[in-house]
Amino acid sequence: MVLGDGLEDNVVTYVDDVVVHSVCFEDHLRHLNTVLGKLTTAGFTINANKCSFCKPQIRMRSCEHVMLSDLKRMLKILET
Repeated sequence: MVLGDGLEDNVVTYVDDVVVHSVCFEDHLRHLNTVLGKLTTAGFTINANKCSFCKPQIRMRSCEHVMLSDLKRMLKILET
């Protein structure tokens, strides 16, 4: 696994999608930096035209869940 251990609470992957979610903006920047660094080290390239960064919420095409910046809501969604 390219991303390795330690990010499972803040990263959701599905096929070629990677979603990074965090409780606060400072943590989000740190998580993004870690994920992007690991992807770069592994030799992956990122298409900037397909990326969205620092959004308060998103809808993933690959699943029905809406990822929210509010951790309590996110946990409730993931439990269903």
